Amino acid sequence: MRIVRNADIYIVNDTEITSVRNSLRDGTIKNAENVLILNENGTVYDVQGISNTATAGVKKLSNGAVVGGDTGGNTRGAFSFEFQASRAANTQVAGWRSAVIGGSNNQSSGASGVLGGKGNVASGYYSAVVGGTSNTASTYYAAVIGGKSNTASGQYTVVIGGKSNTLSGKYSVVVGGVSNNNSAMMSVALGGSSNTLSGRYSIIAGGQNNTVNSSAQHSVILGGVQNTMSAYYSVVMGKQAATDIWHSFSIASGRFSTSGDAQVSLVVQKNTVNQNGQLLYNGNYTLPVGTNKMYSVTITIVGKDNADNTKGIFAKRHALIYNNNGTTALVGSVQTIGTDIVSASLSTTSISITANNTTDSLDVQMTAPTGVTMRCVAYLEVVMVM
Repeated sequence: MRIVRNADIYIVNDTEITSVRNSLRDGTIKNAENVLILNENGTVYDVQGISNTATAGVKKLSNGAVVGGDTGGNTRGAFSFEFQASRAANTQVAGWRSAVIGGSNNQSSGASGVLGGKGNVASGYYSAVVGGTSNTASTYYAAVIGGKSNTASGQYTVVIGGKSNTLSGKYSVVVGGVSNNNSAMMSVALGGSSNTLSGRYSIIAGGQNNTVNSSAQHSVILGGVQNTMSAYYSVVMGKQAATDIWHSFSIASGRFSTSGDAQVSLVVQKNTVNQNGQLLYNGNYTLPVGTNKMYSVTITIVGKDNADNTKGIFAKRHALIYNNNGTTALVGSVQTIGTDIVSASLSTTSISITANNTTDSLDVQMTAPTGVTMRCVAYLEVVMVM
């Protein structure tokens, strides 16, 4: 027989029930006030026959509910289990097949559970709140662990600690922090304050007033303040950085007037090039140029003959491009940096860098020799000012 003395909960097998009851009645087990006897398979034993002194505050109801502590309030749900010190409203009870264990002013329903704390509500089916104050798990398979005034309203989610955090995206997490809002599916908010996460499969790791927009996916903001992410597969950090450039890493140390108007971005793009002239071109992995911004762009290109691992090309270019109220153009001409390194069989490869005024972007066209297909990677170092 296992006895959890401080909780007055007795877990027994069928042959031990009489012994436990007798020990409670004759005082062998002393100072028992709230008594619960459980079978090892979870069945609640009838406590009939134990003295009133030993079972003060304990009731087994006809619907299978077990109630201890403050036994007032609304009718408990069938097969529920409730032990809490007090309640501030009649509704703060254990509902159908639910449990409230410890704490005060707690409420559960829908086969859910609350363990300790104060003013917690587990109302979603199979949800749970563990400790803390004024926390709510309001949908299927949601959980809140500790903290204050946190809400988990997305299915299969968990909020761990912190204060006033809101989690509504499915399969997502908020860990600590204050006033963070995660509405994205399969995303994570880690600490910080007043961060907003709407893009799927993304992360905000700390910081303050950072935003991952719904137009972003698979992206990350690494701390900082007032950063904005609007691109796929990208990273932002620092202060008041912003990007809509895919496959980029952006950092800023502040702004003049608008986030993203004074920053550096590193961009990696890849493409298969033959005679179609496409590398970063006509919407295919282009570099968008924001309105009223000027970019200094250093482009490093490495290409390899797809049919011959010994043949390749290296080239480096520098361009200055602007977007003036929707008119996009280059400043001066594109400069070659250093000397291109090119295998003889690829010597007729051409590289063209232009401003695309239709798409407001920088286009990089690379044309391979006849009959040749190349795998190419372009690495762009972009300094932006607005």
